[in-house]
Amino acid sequence: MAMSEHDIADLIGSDPAAMRILRAADTLGLPETATCVAVTLRAGTVHLVTCHGPDDLTGLLVRPSPAFDTEDGRAAVLRRAGEKGWIERWPGLRLAVGQRHHI
Repeated sequence: MAMSEHDIADLIGSDPAAMRILRAADTLGLPETATCVAVTLRAGTVHLVTCHGPDDLTGLLVRPSPAFDTEDGRAAVLRRAGEKGWIERWPGLRLAVGQRHHI
């Protein structure tokens, strides 16, 4: 995805914590599209910034981010979901990791 510092600043303003989250997520690549998010509170308003759009997060869909859309990456996503107990915590959560996705 490779967001520039300017792109990130345009999205979240000068919130240093959110900037660090998105920079790290963009650089390292988070395994799931729904986990690459930053939430900030500015002037009493909550701002949600996502690397891959909000639909997977708000739709309770877990799928690999583009960097992890490989056989090994999809296995990592399944492992993380199991280790973190996501299905038990959020019963409506859907895992879409069985095949390659084009985001």
